Amino acid sequence: AWNATDREILIGKAPKYWRQRISAAGNSEEVRPFSGWKCVVIVESSRQGVYESVLRNGGAEVYKCQSSMPVSEITHIFCANIDSIPVELRNNLKSDQIYSTKHITNTIFGLND
Repeated sequence: AWNATDREILIGKAPKYWRQRISAAGNSEEVRPFSGWKCVVIVESSRQGVYESVLRNGGAEVYKCQSSMPVSEITHIFCANIDSIPVELRNNLKSDQIYSTKHITNTIFGLND
């Protein structure tokens, strides 16, 4: 017999939860999981697009990691480890701007509250 794990149950419930929440708010952009976030994703190239797409669809603004991005406005830098952030960028960041990519899924599943 197959038994669903807590994680599998969470994964199954998340889409319905967000559809209901967004619908109840009249499809407002403000209730999406990443509303108000201004992000940079620094991960291996094969995963970059996936994370960026999830964030954009969830209401975040996503910037490319380049010198012209508004560092002072960035709310979240997602990376595998801090060493993957270019030194010139890292020197201008606060520790509360740097997150593991796991923070994205935790937010979708309501585990960051």
